[in-house]
Amino acid sequence: MSSIINFKDIFSDLENQYYVIIKLNSTFPNFTKGSDIDIFCFDIENMVTNILYNLNKLVKDYKIKLTKKNETHFYIDILEKNGDIYFRFDLYSALPKYDNLNIKESFFYACVYESQKKKIDDYFIKVVSDENEAILRYIEYHEWYSSRPDKIKHIDYILENRLNNKSFFERLHYFIAFNETFECEKKSFFKNWLEFFEGYFNKFKMVFNYIKTRGLKSTLIKIKERL
Repeated sequence: MSSIINFKDIFSDLENQYYVIIKLNSTFPNFTKGSDIDIFCFDIENMVTNILYNLNKLVKDYKIKLTKKNETHFYIDILEKNGDIYFRFDLYSALPKYDNLNIKESFFYACVYESQKKKIDDYFIKVVSDENEAILRYIEYHEWYSSRPDKIKHIDYILENRLNNKSFFERLHYFIAFNETFECEKKSFFKNWLEFFEGYFNKFKMVFNYIKTRGLKSTLIKIKERL
């Protein structure tokens, strides 16, 4: 849809900030009503100040609302008169909490420091590197697949962009951290599961096609039989 948001001014002002956009929609800067943009950043309060300044200056006839979900998560909503969300800036200064996987804190810093510039028309934005994008999408798939089967789109993204390679598995293995409260058996199983995938990374597509047709639970059972 045609946007009332001047992304060029917003992101040009953020050029010297440490930030990175994750899971950027391929249609950006075009978007559908109700969409959002996810941003990892170091100085979240400064980022919020900059974005609010530009939105209040540039966006007319819409309400701008800031919500502080917690110390490391803010979002800025552009609201229509009826209260519907037109667009949201979702900002994080730390990794979100995941129930099914524990990710090393250093992965957040890797995402920001290893950002790459992407040209949009006549300006640039900072987006996550291809390998870190693949890891983020795999994490989200793993976290939500049981309740949100549509998250299979993240696996499709990995396969379509040919990111299912040895480097991906090495980074995934490196950044996964095990909670000390995990039972040793579970820790050992998950470690073996990753090693199995690493050893057979060339069969990655076959594994995920199995997930798509049989589901994650059946796939894990199959893998456990092979360990």
